[in-house]
Amino acid sequence: MVTIYAHKTDPKAVIPTVEYNSTSACFDITCTQTTVIPAGGSAVVPNGLNLTISDDQRYWMQIQLRSSKGFKYSLIPHYGTVDAGYTGDLGVKICNVGKMDVTIEEGERYAQIAVIKKPKYEIVELDDEEFEDLKSRQARGDGGFGSSGK
Repeated sequence: MVTIYAHKTDPKAVIPTVEYNSTSACFDITCTQTTVIPAGGSAVVPNGLNLTISDDQRYWMQIQLRSSKGFKYSLIPHYGTVDAGYTGDLGVKICNVGKMDVTIEEGERYAQIAVIKKPKYEIVELDDEEFEDLKSRQARGDGGFGSSGK
């Protein structure tokens, strides 16, 4: 279980809840000020929230668009990584790759946040010989994008 602490920086902010009897993978973020995202441009859509996870918990959050927004309106969010312990503003930058301006209305749920468990990991430096040995034992190799077939 992870605890997410929420603080309103705007009285219009909505503390998120998990929909569908807690079966949704993410929780929604609500717009606090109508914002126009110009065609071919971008804008930061405010939500009036600070959301944080205590830095002693092994979780982080990723900001995403709600599926319907990206699919219907050609919007792409800046996929922000919110590390445990971050306490700053969570305004969501959205890019509009479409040909028409898109308006996000005050009170509209427009983005969502996924909470992801952070694995324990270490980074081990290899010299050239060690790397070549490791590389020779890997099934994937260095074929690049599309190298696994269609």
